[in-house]
Amino acid sequence: MAGFEYSPVNARMLLNLLLWAKGLPLNSDWLTTDPETEAAWFPADKTLVVINNSTQKKSTVVKTPDGDIAVELDGLETKILPQN
Repeated sequence: MAGFEYSPVNARMLLNLLLWAKGLPLNSDWLTTDPETEAAWFPADKTLVVINNSTQKKSTVVKTPDGDIAVELDGLETKILPQN
């Protein structure tokens, strides 16, 4: 990993390597389908935050225990999505 350079795509690759090493699925809950996006789940507030780390418009899907959530994000946009 001497040549590792940070980027959202490389960070996702590193996450996938860690999940694989632990025997966990690469499509675990609360992960996005687009490596240039990320999600955070705040259970106490039942709120999902989805972030686009790219300057380009992105479509992504967040896998949740209750089903997939599709999100459209403009470049560098953050969406705060309260869940019921």
